[in-house]
Amino acid sequence: MNIQIRKVENEELRTTLFSQYKAHVTMMLHETEPEMKPISDEMAMQWLDDKYDVSIRNYAFEGEKIVGDAEIYLRKPDDPEYELNKGLGYIFGYVEPEYRNRGIGTSLAKKAFLDIKDSCVHTISSHSRSEEGNGFLQKLGSPSSVFSDMRLELDGFDWNIVDEWLKIAKRPGNNWKIELHTKITDQFIDDVSDLSFATTVEFKKMNNQETIDLREAEKKKWQDSREFLEKFRQYRCFLVKDADGVVIGFTEGGVDNENPYRFIQYVTAVDAGHRGSGIGKLLKALMLDHIRQNNPQVKMITTGNNDLNAPMLGINSKLGFKKHKTQISYKIRVEEALKRLEV
Repeated sequence: MNIQIRKVENEELRTTLFSQYKAHVTMMLHETEPEMKPISDEMAMQWLDDKYDVSIRNYAFEGEKIVGDAEIYLRKPDDPEYELNKGLGYIFGYVEPEYRNRGIGTSLAKKAFLDIKDSCVHTISSHSRSEEGNGFLQKLGSPSSVFSDMRLELDGFDWNIVDEWLKIAKRPGNNWKIELHTKITDQFIDDVSDLSFATTVEFKKMNNQETIDLREAEKKKWQDSREFLEKFRQYRCFLVKDADGVVIGFTEGGVDNENPYRFIQYVTAVDAGHRGSGIGKLLKALMLDHIRQNNPQVKMITTGNNDLNAPMLGINSKLGFKKHKTQISYKIRVEEALKRLEV
C-alpha cells in the first residue's frame, strides 16, 4: 500500500480532482445515511464553497484515488467575529472503511495540526457519530457535548397530537400572530434576528463552545445562508409574534431537494420569558401540519437535540421522534494534540 498525503487546494478539487472528490464524499454519505441518493455535482461543488471560511484540506491518495481526508476550517479575516474567534477552528476527517486501522487517520491529523502549529489557532472542535471516530478523537481531546440525531417516521404517524397542539394558539389570552415564511427576506431577518441571537448564545453555552458571538453579526449569518437554502431546500419557517409584533418563537426547516422524502428540521426557539406557554408544542405542530397538507412525499423528519435540552427532547419524544444516532462533540487543544501525535 503506497499512500501519499498532501495538501489540496479547493480549485484542484473543483476541477482535476472533482470526480475523485465526489466519489469519496459519496462513500462517506452512504456510510452515514445508506438510504440517501448519491450526492449531485451541484451539492458537491457547494461543499467546496470557501466564501465564508478558510479551509485547509489534506487528502490521502492511493494512486489517483482519494481514500481519506482531514479538513480544518477557520474564520476569514473579514468575518465580523474574526478578532474574537480567530483562535478557534473546526476539523473534519474521514477515512474510507477498507483503509482504516493503517495509520492513515493519524498521518492526516499530524499533517493538519502541523499546518496550524505556528498560527494563532489554539482550539479545534470536531464531532463523531461512530465508535471508531469517537475512539480516535478521544486520543486528541475531550468530549464537550452530546447530541441525539432523531427521526420521526410519518408512515403510520398518529396526527391526533398535532391536532391537539394546534389548539394552543386559540387558548384564552394567547393573543399571538402566526406567520409562515418561505424566503429569507431582509424584513424576515430583521424580525427574527434578536431571538435567533439569544438562542445562539444559549445553545453555544449548552454545547460548551468557546466562540463569542456578536449581535451585529447575526443578520449576516442569515444573509449568508440564503443562497444555500434557495438552491437546496424548500425552506419553511413559522414565526409566533406577540401582540406588539415581536417574535417570541420560531421553528425552521426544509425539504431536502436532493432527497425529497426527507424534511430537515433546524432550530426551534422560544423566548425565555414565554416558555411554558405551549409555544414550542404549537410550533412543532404548525410545521408538521404544513408538511401533512403540502408535502405528501415527505416520509421522514430529521432533527438534532443536545441531550441537555430536556424541554425540546420531551416535545420530540411525545411526537414520536426516535434516537437514530448519538453525536459526540470534542474540544481539542492544538498544543496538546501535537504532543499526543508526537509531532
